[in-house]
Amino acid sequence: EAIKAMEGPTRLLAFCQSSITRANGLYEGIVREIRVANHPAVFVLMRQLTETVAVVRYVADKPSYVTALLRPEKEWKPGEPKRKSIQSLIDYMDKHYSTQFKAVYAELSELCHFGSTAVWQSHVIVLDEERKAIWSSHPAWRSQRTLYVACAQVLELGDAMAQALVGLAETVGNEAR
Repeated sequence: EAIKAMEGPTRLLAFCQSSITRANGLYEGIVREIRVANHPAVFVLMRQLTETVAVVRYVADKPSYVTALLRPEKEWKPGEPKRKSIQSLIDYMDKHYSTQFKAVYAELSELCHFGSTAVWQSHVIVLDEERKAIWSSHPAWRSQRTLYVACAQVLELGDAMAQALVGLAETVGNEAR
């Protein structure tokens, strides 16, 4: 009932506050898991942060979309906006904000859905000419390069999240006026 009573900027403000909490939680989780070399968790959390950036930016640009996010699907009324697929939100980001957004998301999806990149994360080639590899049953960074790439992506996602939240805060302010 409380959600039904909310109007315009109040709905956006609630979404904005939730977005800040979610972004902080995901970012802190990523940093914690990077420190302990838990790459499977890092990549799953990064993928979720990427999705969060996309939905926050979309709501900042199209504030009426927040209506689709506030209630379960079974409570939607005719004519209300429906939730977009994550792929359509990723496409939106790639078209309007970053031409590499889709590529980063695809790479993270490959890692999270146990594609070929994920399979090889626990193996390291130690002697390339002899094609000898080692396997670890515990998460560890495959190489320093992999760690550095993950860290760089986290920094870029953090910046994108900050920009999306600033845009959302501006939208909330404009709606309140």
